[in-house]
Amino acid sequence: MKSIHIKIEKIAKSLGKTITDMAKDTGLNRNTITALYHNKVDGIKFDTLLRICDVYNIGLSDILELKGLQKTEKEVGGTFFSERPVAPFYAWMWFMINNRMDTVFFGNNTFGDFRLFVKQDNGLFVSDISASYALSKYVVDRYSEPKELEKLLEVNREAADKIRNHYYNAVEGKTHKLGQTKLESYSTELIELFLEYASYFAFLHAFDTGFDCEDIKRIAKKYKMRTQDILILSTPDKPMFHEEKLVREVDFVKEFKKKHIPDDYLETYIKKWVKHNKEAKAYLREYQYYSAKLSGGLFYAEGLLVNHLMKIYTQYSYYKKRQKHILEKEKRSKKEVQKVLHRLKIQSNPLFFYKELVLLREERKSYNKMAIYILSAILDQLHSITTIEKTYLKYLGYDEIGLLLKGFITKEVLKDRYENGVIMYIDDNDYKVAFGKEAKVLLDESRKKVNESKERVLFEGYILNQGYERNFFVYSDTTIEKTKGKILVIHEYNKTLTKKVQVAAAVVVESADKNSELEKIVHSLEIPCTYGNGDIIKASKGKSIMEVRANHGTARIIY
Repeated sequence: MKSIHIKIEKIAKSLGKTITDMAKDTGLNRNTITALYHNKVDGIKFDTLLRICDVYNIGLSDILELKGLQKTEKEVGGTFFSERPVAPFYAWMWFMINNRMDTVFFGNNTFGDFRLFVKQDNGLFVSDISASYALSKYVVDRYSEPKELEKLLEVNREAADKIRNHYYNAVEGKTHKLGQTKLESYSTELIELFLEYASYFAFLHAFDTGFDCEDIKRIAKKYKMRTQDILILSTPDKPMFHEEKLVREVDFVKEFKKKHIPDDYLETYIKKWVKHNKEAKAYLREYQYYSAKLSGGLFYAEGLLVNHLMKIYTQYSYYKKRQKHILEKEKRSKKEVQKVLHRLKIQSNPLFFYKELVLLREERKSYNKMAIYILSAILDQLHSITTIEKTYLKYLGYDEIGLLLKGFITKEVLKDRYENGVIMYIDDNDYKVAFGKEAKVLLDESRKKVNESKERVLFEGYILNQGYERNFFVYSDTTIEKTKGKILVIHEYNKTLTKKVQVAAAVVVESADKNSELEKIVHSLEIPCTYGNGDIIKASKGKSIMEVRANHGTARIIY
């Protein structure tokens, strides 16, 4: 299935022109016009199409037709856009495996006609709903039983362990010691590893289109579940990577408290401890990836740890309760689940798979952050060798590292990609990349064919404070008492909402304006918070359960 179709034959007939006529009019070689006439586009330059447009006063959309999206639209409910900050160098791997997933584990399923447009670190994803639904259904049908799911998880553990080891090497600065030849071969080895890992975990993206939400509704109806039952049976029961990190930090502060450190010496003591203590060094080695994002971002260093430990020390009672809540999560969940199963008169949790899906997605997020850390270290070394700014290096393709080191890819080329954009798309079951004007045309064509016929459940945004929460949600007009322990959904923050934010389990903000006062509150109390999740209030009316994926910057309406 070709994604791009050249309509020169149709245009020639409408203008009453022969191939020879068009060659004379445009000044192009007759063989070039002949190739375009028969839709043979390999090797054709984009400027060639622009020349034809100029001569006959037509638009590029009159020449280009995106067959893939049109077909999808007719067969099922179409495609949709999602938007998030992203740098191509950190995202290629998830795109490249689109049609490289292991058929033994996923059959012949793919993500279909999937596209990613990136310009100045802003990414637009165009997703194929029908393909995502088909992949989601296949995974649920095959892996919803615990034993079958374990088979899928087991196959990728070796790759995950290798990623962690390479991450430790990057933390220790080994990447920065590589010369040109070794850096190129090492990068090739890493890319293959990342692609292997991604090929088994990419399916998680398919559920963003909402298959899980519809299936949860079906299961709930079948077993006559109450909304509270759905929440209990689908909420993860094990600590996630951000919670494990907090547990370790509270343990550090617990030891500080035993020493009765004078207030005026506290910061100096913690700085020295972080700099010289073996446990602190091991902790930083483990979590430097923590703040990594698809667009890059800062990494977790000594200064951030000092500030965080100071905060926990001054609010120790609060954080001690948080730690206890995390450590007792599994025991508490098992008790609650058993009560629900007993009342419903069933033996096993019918929402088990969706509970595990959340844990799996957050685990994948931690390894993806490690991969970004490693890739960032490679870019740092490429910058050291070439002096090209990292801002532009992030627009380098994985297969172009050798070309860059040999001088065939220049700063000007990468800067142009950054300023004018790149688009990744699938053509004949292989991924391809287009730049500049061509990328813009493909994006515009994609926009024309988008049809959000499925109810939207995913709302992209930005991270204000990392974490995760699945819970009932309320709006800003709800009382403080009813907000306590719930997800607070607001259009934008103002001081009248301070007390409600302080008692909320998580906060979702529609407005894309970053509020420093809100950021201070959620950081202080470790409240998961996203912002810029536009239109979520209107879409969530009449619903009850939401998922705040503040390690990702997204929020989802579950039920």
